[in-house]
Amino acid sequence: MWTLDQLFFAYKYPISLKTREIIKDYNFSLDNLDKEIIDIAVSRIKSSYSGKEYLPSYIEHSKSKDLILTEIIAFPVAKILVSCLDRALMYKFSENVSSTLFYHLNREQKRLQVALDLANELGIKVDLKENGENYIELSLVDFVEVSNKDPQLNLVNQHVSAGKVLLNEIKFCRFLAAKAYFMTFNSLQGDLSSIPKYLKDIAKGIKFESAFSSNFESFGAFGKIDPNAFPACMKSIYSSLINGENVAHIARFNITTFLNSIGMPKEQIIAAFKKTPNFDERVTRYQVERITTGNIKYSASSCATMRSNGLCPDKNCTSKHPISFYKGALAVSRKTSKEEK
Repeated sequence: MWTLDQLFFAYKYPISLKTREIIKDYNFSLDNLDKEIIDIAVSRIKSSYSGKEYLPSYIEHSKSKDLILTEIIAFPVAKILVSCLDRALMYKFSENVSSTLFYHLNREQKRLQVALDLANELGIKVDLKENGENYIELSLVDFVEVSNKDPQLNLVNQHVSAGKVLLNEIKFCRFLAAKAYFMTFNSLQGDLSSIPKYLKDIAKGIKFESAFSSNFESFGAFGKIDPNAFPACMKSIYSSLINGENVAHIARFNITTFLNSIGMPKEQIIAAFKKTPNFDERVTRYQVERITTGNIKYSASSCATMRSNGLCPDKNCTSKHPISFYKGALAVSRKTSKEEK
């Protein structure tokens, strides 16, 4: 019998070994899922699409083991449904798992101990170094596997010695969040043949409503702008903008050039920055107009440059340029839509 604390741990950290053990004990069948589980799974996917952490208000102070267990079971179901959708949403879902995990870690009263427990469950060997402040030492190999996910984990900014990386507590939590992103994305199914048809139908029937999609009613250089065809880098930057997060200058430049290249109107590009901290419309307009209407024709950075600047969240991306990715994904999306009609 699982304790309430164990269930909460599994709910907050769905990539953990404990989560897998609980799911194995539950032994659920995809052929006959409860509606409540499916509804929660769909809610989790919609949360990913909106760019917000998945934080259902009813769960935080719940004492119901059954309710928490239902949330835990809904996670693999959500992964199955996402696997039936497009690759862009897979990125968003993985990012949502990562950001939600980081949120929960940051709120732990014993944050370091919980982070160490999670690392242990993931099989990551670490050593705690106490020298006035807690530092966590881990293998360079483990670190570089996920470090390109978060600019703050850029290797050149870390203390490295004898094949080990030394991280402070908050960076260690960022490392675990990045690990969650890649573990989630790599676990999404490629082969859909074993998924019941009714689950595929549910996935296709999910209606998405978000600030992200509502900004793309215009037609661009390649026809109607499709946010689902954005490469992971641009989707991530754009989501950060419309969610009011602070975005680095290099990221702002690249999203502006990208949106301009695919034909988004200038006013719409400016509007994307309105929720960012310290927004100044006059300054933003000047910067956007300089890029979009100036004598020099600017282009978004190549994928190699995006990676070197820590702006590429997808280590599996093989594209050479964000525009090339967008054109290719757009062509596939349109072909799929025609075949379904």
